[in-house]
Amino acid sequence: MRRMLVPAGGLMAAALLALPAPALGGGTPPDGAPGTPPGVAPPGPVQKIVIAGVPSGCVRSDFVARISLQPPEPPTGTRGNSSTRVTLDRREIRTTPQASFGVRIRASRLRPGLHRIGVSTTGSVGNVEELRGTKRFRRC
Repeated sequence: MRRMLVPAGGLMAAALLALPAPALGGGTPPDGAPGTPPGVAPPGPVQKIVIAGVPSGCVRSDFVARISLQPPEPPTGTRGNSSTRVTLDRREIRTTPQASFGVRIRASRLRPGLHRIGVSTTGSVGNVEELRGTKRFRRC
């Protein structure tokens, strides 16, 4: 028979130390990611808005801003994208259900100064705004 030292907490603490790690809440549950309770699916990848093609310096000519949702399709069981709204200085310039698209910015028609491109998405279940993104540029 093996001899067991009783810790300072008494017999209850000794019984807990003798249990295997998954019984204490450690380890990976068999059907989920680490830290998720058993029976609950792990969360999918987080969607984000990417705004590319906006010049970093002072702009004089027109350019195309490329907008994409990453990843383009949400995981199964979540709300998909119903529409993506693009604004320039808080005025809507385009609305589309596409995950990736380009928007022509007519910088030559803008006044000199700082301008803002905003992108927001709404879910297909309702008018709940899910994601937002902004990018600034300067017109000379």
